[in-house]
Amino acid sequence: MRYEISEQAALDIQEIFVYTILNFGSPQANAYLKGLRDTFKQLTDFPEIGQDISMYCRCIVDWCIKVTQFITR
Repeated sequence: MRYEISEQAALDIQEIFVYTILNFGSPQANAYLKGLRDTFKQLTDFPEIGQDISMYCRCIVDWCIKVTQFITR
């Protein structure tokens, strides 16, 4: 099974990759990218493990976004 990401997601990943190279080096940037690819592949192989959490609470989604922004600073 294949996966597709949105154009915006691809741009976000590219920005994270460049930022990581500049701040933590190529090995870490490549590790992040490999981790994303592995996760996407796992989700396509086992789609039942992924859940849409937006139905639970918008605050959870907002929290996830804030944590991601903090981590990628």
